[in-house]
Amino acid sequence: MDTIDKANADYERWLNGKIKQRQTTPANDITECLDCGEPIGEKRKQAVPYAVRCVACVACQSEFERGK
Repeated sequence: MDTIDKANADYERWLNGKIKQRQTTPANDITECLDCGEPIGEKRKQAVPYAVRCVACVACQSEFERGK
């Protein structure tokens, strides 16, 4: 197995894990961002029912994903 094959296998494992996580993560009734208190938004909650952070101010979810 060369480097590209290993990278592809690693990515496929990661992606399958994310898909499984999405399927098993329960929805919640949180409507305000845990970080800034702004509304999460109806469209975001429809797309990501377990969301706890907004994307309206960009920083909240983006900063969380980067671990800041």
